[in-house]
Parts: sequence; structure tokens; C-alpha cells
Amino acid sequence: MEQGEEGDQKGRGKGKMKQLTYEEILGLIDSQITHNEDEKSRLKESSRVLREVRKYITRADQQQKKTKTKPKVARKPTGFARPRGLSHEMINFLNNAGIKEIPVKRKDDSVDAAKTVNIEEGCKLARNELTKALCDHFKNNKMRKDPNDQRKIYLDEETRKLFRIDLAEFRENGGTVSEENEPIITYFDLQKYLPIHCIKDK
Repeated sequence: MEQGEEGDQKGRGKGKMKQLTYEEILGLIDSQITHNEDEKSRLKESSRVLREVRKYITRADQQQKKTKTKPKVARKPTGFARPRGLSHEMINFLNNAGIKEIPVKRKDDSVDAAKTVNIEEGCKLARNELTKALCDHFKNNKMRKDPNDQRKIYLDEETRKLFRIDLAEFRENGGTVSEENEPIITYFDLQKYLPIHCIKDK
């Protein structure tokens, strides 16, 4: 009997839960909080890394799509770069000024090709090509007389007639005329007078 009672007492002792002190309970709580915060920090860092990887993959995919070779399609020039026929007046003016041909640079089958256009009936020039040829003519013939403003172009009689400028009307519209009765225009004014000599395709 004594041995049985002793065994029961030992069994009952093993089943008892250890009582924690107030400080120990607070320590366990703080430890769990720290664990949770560390876990949250690890999850946050993992999410950041995954976002960076996703961004990298997306950028690489977009770059790959851009670098895929596409068949080059020759685009027709538009606007000032589109070659148009020249009026009979303009062709005569250029020929009389000694301009028999004009070097141009155009895209031909997606390759830059240097060409020369002979100034004759049926030839075609883009507005920017014609503008450059005229500006070179003005410069070579000293029609930019103002040393303080080389943008000004003093039109001689032949050029005034080419652009169909009436002096009286030109003055009335605020235009400037030199003492030698030369209408003074600028590069930008020049664009107003070229359309009448650039023939649109039918």
C-alpha cells in the first residue's frame, strides 16, 4: 500500500502545470511579438524582391518584342519632303540663275541615296530641296544685304516677279521695302510664295 500511494503521488506531480511568474508571462508575450514582427519583415522583404523580379521580367519581355525584326516598309515622304513638280516659271528662273541641277538626298528602298535632280520640265523637287536651292542662290548673289540680320532677303526685280509680289499691295500689308524698291522677306515668308510653283499630283 505504501508503494502504491507513493506512485500515485508521483503521477499527480507530473501532471501539474508549472506556474509562471508575471515577468515570465510578459517575456513570452514579448518574444512572440518579436517573432511576429520578424516574420512580417521577412514577408515584406520577400514581396519586395518578387516585385523587382516581376518588373525585370516584364521589361525584358517588352525589350524582346521591340527588338524583333520587322519587315521595313518604305514610307512615302509627306509634307515638305514630298517631291512635287515645278512650275514653268520656277524652272526658267532656276535655269537663268545658272542652276541646272540640284543635289538631293532621299530615302530609296530604306537606304539613304544621294541623287541629283536635273532642273528641266517634268522634274520634281521637295519643298525643302527647293527652299535650300533658293536660299543658296540668295546668298551667292548677295541678296542678304543686312549684316546685322542675315535672315532678311532683298528680292531683286526678277525674284519679285517670280513670287508675284505687287509693291503697293506688299506695303499695304505691312511689308518692308528697301530704298531701291526691293521687297524684304525672311526665310519664313518665303514659304508663302512657293506653293504657287509646287504642282500637286493629280
